[in-house]
Amino acid sequence: MRKLVWLLGLVGLVALSCGKSPNSVEQPENPRLGKVADAVRLASPAYLPDSATRASLRKRSAATAPVMTDKDEAVVDDDGVECPDADFTTIQDAIDSGVRKVRVCAGTYPENVVIGPDAKVNLQGDGQGVTVITGVAGSNGPIIDVLPGSKVNINDLTVDGGSAMATGVDYGILYVEASGKIKNVEVANIRNASGSAQGIGIAVRSYTGAKAKVTVEKCTVSNYTRVGVYGNGQGVRITVKKNTITGPVLPRVWAPNGIQISRGARAAVKGNDVDNNPSPNPPGGAGSGILLFCAGRTNVQNNTVMNSDLGIAIADNNGATVRGNEVLDSGFDGISLQFIGLFYGVPLGCDPAISPTENNVVKNNSIDNSADSGISLANYDLASAPDTPNDNVVRQNEIDNSSGDGIHVWDGKDNDFLGNKTTGSGNIDAVDNTVGGGTAGTANLWKNNDCTTSDPAGLCK
Repeated sequence: MRKLVWLLGLVGLVALSCGKSPNSVEQPENPRLGKVADAVRLASPAYLPDSATRASLRKRSAATAPVMTDKDEAVVDDDGVECPDADFTTIQDAIDSGVRKVRVCAGTYPENVVIGPDAKVNLQGDGQGVTVITGVAGSNGPIIDVLPGSKVNINDLTVDGGSAMATGVDYGILYVEASGKIKNVEVANIRNASGSAQGIGIAVRSYTGAKAKVTVEKCTVSNYTRVGVYGNGQGVRITVKKNTITGPVLPRVWAPNGIQISRGARAAVKGNDVDNNPSPNPPGGAGSGILLFCAGRTNVQNNTVMNSDLGIAIADNNGATVRGNEVLDSGFDGISLQFIGLFYGVPLGCDPAISPTENNVVKNNSIDNSADSGISLANYDLASAPDTPNDNVVRQNEIDNSSGDGIHVWDGKDNDFLGNKTTGSGNIDAVDNTVGGGTAGTANLWKNNDCTTSDPAGLCK
């Protein structure tokens, strides 16, 4: 059996998963089966002005803005109807006045708002769909751009790209080495009409390792083309909880990811509903509901992930806990643990460059109706780290109705498969292609797994 490689959509990198599909691109030299995640390749900030340039632009704007010294809160109204005593008609003028509280009254604001550097601001709207910031037509955003050293809270408003975005990499809300909380905010349509813009709904980034600590809570993110919520870089600490994240409508160009945590970022991803992240062309890139790529310590818990190519993908990652999630209707695998390494011939931004997939825990998840395997493990760069994925625990998961195998291990050693229940597999309930001193001559431990068929025999209790 040959390996079928799929480029899967990862921002700034590549991730993989095991399985098979009639549309796969065959790689005859590699006798394994799988799918690779394509990267958005945002490792470099070259698509953005650097922090100094962005700060200079803001300061030039602020130099002509009125300074408010008599009160702590500014009120903004675009037309003076809802709030006739408003101080400003634009959000940017209110920000540049130096106040710490900005109330944005009902209305539509076609602005790209820059906050900071080193600002402390609470941006308060009158409600989702009531206060709407659309961005400047034809620009590449970000619609709200929070500069380094700032602490900014954003509440109760809508950020809507609509047709304003051009091409390139676009953001709805971007925090760079800044902190704060985004709550009860809608971020929609961060894309252009053709879908060719790489739209990212909410992004938290650190390029230098400086702190970026942001909570994204009870938000609605939809119709992005690349990533719904994105945390990337050493120094990022992001909490993503109780959000509804829904992928792009047609036309689609890129493989989308609902949530991506990568390159040293640490995260708590809890209680989110993530839906509709399939690729328009899986051989050119497969989408994932939740993607961890060489992330820092991350907990993915109690999420519902539906209708993605890969439900939850864990690539080149150490120490993640993925538990209590419901993964439904994946186009390929429900949950995948995979190693990419130097598969593409260049480092993909991990630190260190070779980051084995090890010490992850996948437990108490419910995985239903995957088109390939329910859970898979694979190595796409055996030359760099031949024994990974290794030392992972896959425990007490319930896997139902996989069209392929329930659990399929292509590569890895010293992984523990404990107390998993697999039913209704279209092919085999448990498959382990490794060879070693473990259960039934494999390189892994299989114990108390409730299944019926296995290859080799002896993996089920």
